Amino acid sequence: MSRESFFLSCIITVFITSVASACYKPQCTGAYTLQTWNFDTLTNPTLPESYDNIYGTPTAELSTPQTPPDYFGWMDVVDGRQGVWTGDPLAITLTIPNQPIPNAYKEIWLEMDFQAVLEWINITPSPVEASVVEEIFRDISTVDCQWSKLTIGWRIYPNPLEETICLSITGTGGMVDYITVETCCIPEPATITLFSLGALVLLKGKRK
Repeated sequence: MSRESFFLSCIITVFITSVASACYKPQCTGAYTLQTWNFDTLTNPTLPESYDNIYGTPTAELSTPQTPPDYFGWMDVVDGRQGVWTGDPLAITLTIPNQPIPNAYKEIWLEMDFQAVLEWINITPSPVEASVVEEIFRDISTVDCQWSKLTIGWRIYPNPLEETICLSITGTGGMVDYITVETCCIPEPATITLFSLGALVLLKGKRK
């Protein structure tokens, strides 16, 4: 398929689904953030290995509610992936600082490769009472016989100061290989389709 045909098919997909995906940096005319936790080493997983967020420092809290835990911690190599956090269940809380503009709305897109079962995931804006959260996309696809990929998007309006994403992976050996979170201000409706096209082409996860 030619590049032009691929772009056209993406545009058609956007119109059919009416789901606006996340912006990636070159096409974001508003505020943009990107944060990725790869868990490649045993280093404290609080800080992402890479991030672009001028509004503050994104953080991750990994834990397990089981007392005492059957297992919780970092593993070097699991089923072809280098650097994996595991727990049974594994609870993760991500806090993403945001641009404090109340008269805009934001899209937040998360991608994650994991094993076992995604028990639940939700997003909480701060301040809670000032914003409405709408889930606009969710997909769990099979990467291989061990790993699954979650792609999920939310729209929050008006734009909060920050958002907290909480999720739980349960089952025997709940594991996560990486998490990427993108946030972007959304322009007027006339240009949403253009920005959505960029994300459908470039939003992809780490393959090891």
